[in-house]
Amino acid sequence: PVLQDGLAVTFQPAAGGSADHTVRPHFMLYVPAGEAPSPFVASGSFTAEWEGVIHLDLRDRFVFQAELNGSLKLELNGNPVMEATSTGGMTEPTKRIRLNSRSNTLKATFTSPEKGDAFFRLYWSTPDYGNEPIPPKYLKHAPKENLAKGKALRRGRQLAA
Repeated sequence: PVLQDGLAVTFQPAAGGSADHTVRPHFMLYVPAGEAPSPFVASGSFTAEWEGVIHLDLRDRFVFQAELNGSLKLELNGNPVMEATSTGGMTEPTKRIRLNSRSNTLKATFTSPEKGDAFFRLYWSTPDYGNEPIPPKYLKHAPKENLAKGKALRRGRQLAA
């Protein structure tokens, strides 16, 4: 399948109920305390799962680090590379991880904290560049039916508003 821009994201309320499927251009999130991560899920505790690929022109080695309030699990190419919980600070950096040219699968699960604003931002760095958010041009996803349904819901909401 042809890859599209952005990462597929699924928001799931911790109490159960309907999930929301969408595409986000950035690999970061901020949800104020007591608010919902999406207009299509209930407010309160939630998980958010990102899936897609990091699509690079050339292979390189990267170190990853996150700033977060909550918990984050990150897998690259099927291998766990980070599992961290923080109350607003920076995580420890990962060891240097080789990413291949072309597609590197990415899966990340963020769990909101029990209290306070929920947020995370993932950074990467190389020996030549310091910590920076992963540029959106490298983030891709494969189209899926649940993403098309989520897009239709958003379009309908926009037309009704």
